[in-house]
Amino acid sequence: MRILVAFGTRPEIIKLGPVCRALQQAGIELDVFWSGQHVELAAGLLDLFGIAVTHKGFNVVKEPGLAGKVGLMTSQIEKLLKANSYDWIVVQGDTATAAAAATAGFMNRVPVAHVEAGLRTGDLDSPWPEEFNRRVVGLAAALHFPPTPRARDNLLREGVPADRIVMVGNTVVDALLYVRDKICKGYSPVDPAVATLPTDKKLVLATLHRRENIGEPLRNVLRALRTLGHDGDKLIVLPVHLNPQVREEVMGILSDTPNVRLRTRCSTRISCTS
Repeated sequence: MRILVAFGTRPEIIKLGPVCRALQQAGIELDVFWSGQHVELAAGLLDLFGIAVTHKGFNVVKEPGLAGKVGLMTSQIEKLLKANSYDWIVVQGDTATAAAAATAGFMNRVPVAHVEAGLRTGDLDSPWPEEFNRRVVGLAAALHFPPTPRARDNLLREGVPADRIVMVGNTVVDALLYVRDKICKGYSPVDPAVATLPTDKKLVLATLHRRENIGEPLRNVLRALRTLGHDGDKLIVLPVHLNPQVREEVMGILSDTPNVRLRTRCSTRISCTS
């Protein structure tokens, strides 16, 4: 069996990392398409999960419009599907990469497997465009892997046959357990600045970025982190998202806060194996 896994963002890599490892351990021939989104944020994760990128998106990030990005990815993935004989294409979640890959798979008669299927808000504008993306993937998918009973029920209400639904839980838990085990065996972070953090304080890893939180909700969280930073017994590490609005808010509120370390870039580079 030969499978193409497609992803673009950091969360997709985290949630598909355990899936890729399981496929590899099962002896399945695995190809990976990475659209190139979240270059710095994704750095290190591919190494962590032992994922080799075999096909990298070309000029996707440089494409100015979201529709253009989706069209470009769909075209590039379609060329891969036509040039290779894949039994399945696997996508995760609700990103533009997932929607593009699912569309390319459906249009080329390559069955699509959707990890984290069935999540719904019922409002196409919230979250936007993720709700639209996951519904598109749902229409294209031949096999659905919902994480919860509610997500499974959503799919059943939409008319998805029960024999095409397998509730598997959230693969982020598999990723968490894998990383915990790896750290216990001596794994060190790829970012030397993180590896050399002081150990005399409680370490708090904070990560935040949702488009709908930009503004006062984001500022409230940052003010809370600033308060924690002044406690004296904690060291807060915050990887700062590349979104300019997020960076402006973070730097404005936390840049001079004691016991807060802002990680604005990663030293690792990501390359394609072919």
